[in-house]
Amino acid sequence: MFATFRTVLFLGLAQLIPQAANAESEDPSKAQVKLSDTGKAVHYRGEMDNDAIARVAALIKAAGGTVTRLVIDSGGGEINGGMDLAELVLAHQLDVEVERLCASSCANYVFPAGNTKHIQEGAVVVWHGSAIQEEVGENLGIENIQTQEGGELSLAEKRLLLDQNREKARRYIADARLRQGDLFKRMGVDERVTVVGQQLKAAEEWTLTVDDMARFGVKNVFAPEYYGEDMPDVMRKRGVKLLYMEDYPDYKLAR
Repeated sequence: MFATFRTVLFLGLAQLIPQAANAESEDPSKAQVKLSDTGKAVHYRGEMDNDAIARVAALIKAAGGTVTRLVIDSGGGEINGGMDLAELVLAHQLDVEVERLCASSCANYVFPAGNTKHIQEGAVVVWHGSAIQEEVGENLGIENIQTQEGGELSLAEKRLLLDQNREKARRYIADARLRQGDLFKRMGVDERVTVVGQQLKAAEEWTLTVDDMARFGVKNVFAPEYYGEDMPDVMRKRGVKLLYMEDYPDYKLAR
């Protein structure tokens, strides 16, 4: 009987796929990629999408070495998609320019991968967790089960899907943690930047000053003078906080 249901295990933001809520004007279902600035910049707008990331790779290749910058506006998306795009940035030594928002897997992977990082006036880089956050993937429960259409399932159907997918979810996270650790090691970045707000129990979503980004190894960041203090209203309303690491002297950083 269960085969008649088109179902998926939905694991959501706090479990497997860090995705920030998008600002009101963003359509999360459509990632847009285009080449501009006489072939020097690839513009990426939308969530991490395999087809869109493949288009980025194709544009860079077709441009024959003229692309030097990735201009991005993204609420994040699937973990591996973010790391795939970060790998492209690293391989081609691209600068990363945040046009409006770089959150979740964009902030975790794409932003720190940039040769230089530029945050435009009014733009924000937002972290809110990653594959290394505590208990991610471990507390999957009946409440995490939905149909693709958002319809209701019986308790028996939910239990079956949970049993079928629990171990798959754990393997997914284990693999993501290994890949994330390797990526951050190559970037020279302390991956705790992706979870510091949670570790400090200070914020669910946060950004950092340019100086504090550098303390985590996210260097060569250029931002407006009062970045983070003059938070856009849409970010402030959703609860994004600017953390100052000097307020937490017991939090040990190597830098």
